[in-house]
Amino acid sequence: MALQHDSGGFPGLVIANRYKLNHLFAQTFQTEVWEASDLNLGREVTLKLIHNGDIPIGAGRLNTTGVLKIFDITNHQGSAVVVSEKIQSQSLEQLIQNKEHLSPLEVQTILIAVTKIIEKTHLQGVPHLSLTPSNVLISNDGEIYLTDFRGQLEKKGPFDPEEDLKSLRSLLAELLKLCPRLSIPDDLWRLANNQSFYSPKSVLEFRIILEKELVPTKKKQRHLPIVFCLFFVGIVFLSTWIFVGGF
Repeated sequence: MALQHDSGGFPGLVIANRYKLNHLFAQTFQTEVWEASDLNLGREVTLKLIHNGDIPIGAGRLNTTGVLKIFDITNHQGSAVVVSEKIQSQSLEQLIQNKEHLSPLEVQTILIAVTKIIEKTHLQGVPHLSLTPSNVLISNDGEIYLTDFRGQLEKKGPFDPEEDLKSLRSLLAELLKLCPRLSIPDDLWRLANNQSFYSPKSVLEFRIILEKELVPTKKKQRHLPIVFCLFFVGIVFLSTWIFVGGF
């Protein structure tokens, strides 16, 4: 379903006699995302005004940890309105725009959390189909949430996961740009650029490859002090040998 409308919201506007707009915190040509108050239930919510484009209601049938819950769907003067739970968070898009520095281990941890959520939604028959940095949220306590599912609710039976897999590779590639290049394991870089020896056919396979790459990273970190100690001992031994040889 696609809607066209050019009017927007403003602070204080009450939609559907229930939702009062408080603060606009994100906006594109097609949508506005507002912090709002549910006047009926006395709670804070996130309200998205969609002036143009598909309405992301795929999460409406999901009851999965990590999927932002949809509370209500209504309309306002020709624009679709999607009301969902509010969490204190920042999106991966904001993180990328701020050029935050990440380690490969942090990138892997984020992507593994995302894949675990997508695995569960696939099992319930709902692909995401719009997995972009703006739709991945990191809460203030470090939890990962996904929003804006555009999977077709009426579709039954198995579906091709390739679109979500492509999006996961794109997310991985975007986040790896925030890491020092020399710190990125080669296999992780190849996975992001679809050059891996393994060609994952499912989100589960993608996650297994990610988790496999965690092991050598941790080992390198754990053995780093030992390497420095051996290097120091070698220097001392070499210096002693040169000194003795000088006599």
